[in-house]
Amino acid sequence: MAYDASQGFAGTAPPGSRAGWAAGTGPGAGPGTYGGFAPSVGGSPGAFGGGYGRLMPLEAPVGAAPQPVLAPYQQRPEVEARAAAEFMQVASADLIRKLYHYLEANTQRYPQLVDCTPMVRRAAELYGAGDYTGAFSQAYQAYRGTTILRSVNPELPSL
Repeated sequence: MAYDASQGFAGTAPPGSRAGWAAGTGPGAGPGTYGGFAPSVGGSPGAFGGGYGRLMPLEAPVGAAPQPVLAPYQQRPEVEARAAAEFMQVASADLIRKLYHYLEANTQRYPQLVDCTPMVRRAAELYGAGDYTGAFSQAYQAYRGTTILRSVNPELPSL
């Protein structure tokens, strides 16, 4: 199936709600390499040409607009719940894994990082119990703790 740039991607605003230049309808708009949504680059010498140099009004208020791809599923709360649970499962697993590897590699050289270990352990316990939101929240606290320690000690490696 070929991609039609006028349809946009799922989760993006429909073409009618983008700023004038982005939708190909504002001043200086013209066909470009991205399905006609790129502004033309031209204008007077010495000036910033095209639609980039001007403020463009929004055609519609920014907000959550229904997407054609998602429309059939919007009235199905079980699909929404499943998407949220799976997202939190993946996000918490990735963050816990990243923190675990960071602490494993750096706690011997930087003993102050040991204080973050119980938070990562607790996040892993919550994950194992199926509380993915709680696991993500606890992992965030560990991430926050390492960030605070790194702000005090710039020798600590970044995550």
